[in-house]
Amino acid sequence: MKNKGKLLNKNLWLVCLPGFLLPLQAKVVVEGGNDDQPNMEIIEVYAQKRAQKIEEVGISVSTIKGGDLKAQHVKDSTELSVFAPNLKISQNAAEGTPPAVNIRGVGLVDYNTANTSPVAMYVDEIAVGSASNQIVNLFDIEQIDILRGPQGTLFGRNSTGGAILIRSKRPEFEQSGYLSTGVANNNATSVDAMFNSAIGEDTAVRVALNHQNYDYSTNNIFADSPTAGMRQTNGRVSFLADFDTVQLLIKGHISDWDGIVQPVGSIGVIANPLTGERCSPAQAGSTNCFDNFGFNDGSDDFYTVSVNNNSPHKTDGKGISAHVNWQLDSHNELISLTSYNKLKRDHAFNCDGSPARLCEGNLGLNTDLVTQEFRLQSQLAEHFLTTGIYYADESII
Repeated sequence: MKNKGKLLNKNLWLVCLPGFLLPLQAKVVVEGGNDDQPNMEIIEVYAQKRAQKIEEVGISVSTIKGGDLKAQHVKDSTELSVFAPNLKISQNAAEGTPPAVNIRGVGLVDYNTANTSPVAMYVDEIAVGSASNQIVNLFDIEQIDILRGPQGTLFGRNSTGGAILIRSKRPEFEQSGYLSTGVANNNATSVDAMFNSAIGEDTAVRVALNHQNYDYSTNNIFADSPTAGMRQTNGRVSFLADFDTVQLLIKGHISDWDGIVQPVGSIGVIANPLTGERCSPAQAGSTNCFDNFGFNDGSDDFYTVSVNNNSPHKTDGKGISAHVNWQLDSHNELISLTSYNKLKRDHAFNCDGSPARLCEGNLGLNTDLVTQEFRLQSQLAEHFLTTGIYYADESII
């Protein structure tokens, strides 16, 4: 089970990437390879809860590599729509609200914090639970599999539309790491770091950290509103013990978000509030047009709003999981997955798009999720049999 490689290079790069002014990247690359093997990529997916070549799986699946996510600066799971056909993920009241995930038109149609999406999401084989937990920061990721169509046989209830399987990188039996920092417009800064090391012949540890701080591009000209932006810190610690017939993987994670919610502006489409005359499409949103309340923000700039937006956001998340794989014999493997996750979120919002306080609300919640799964995977000649039992208990306040 162990992957031991050789150190190819260590380097320090100072580069200029699109969208970043002064990114500094310290990178250690560790790879193992065999010169006798053909240089051909083999795509493996976990659509049937075991590693398989993608051509052996009779399921419509899209695979996203972690390197592609990092290269395109994808921040979290709400941005995955661009990678897979038939997948749409949207948020109603700005960043931090429960996402509405839809695959092939099947999915969530509202944004209540207590809802559970009909598109299942798993992180390291652990179900995330209600829709509020489906915002997953994508740092130090190995791979994401997006399964289209009903997946209830292996992934249980609430997978009518499909399933999204996120796998973070596991510890490796070698020493490696990286550190990258970035600076961008809108006062954006980022830090992405990882350190991996073997701590014994059969044990290894991996620590990954992601921090981002940024302002939103919306220009709020309302005098008494604070600058809207978000600070996010996410971390993960993984420990792997790999013995002859038993493998133990323990992962713990934390999330800490704090900021002011992005203001939602009103786009005026009425030329004369007294007669109800409509603006032309070219005029919509300009100083010549008003909304249904007769309000105009006084600017032709699409990104300029005037909103009474003192709407704080706070997220505290943490969790731990234990994966035990026991190879009973050459044809049978017993797997135990145990997890506990807690999420506390407060998200205030202003929804009238004006200085008036006509529409305000809060999408906060406090949720605890405990899961336990036992699974037996057996190989019967050319066929595989998966049997198991699953338990979940989630409380939402």
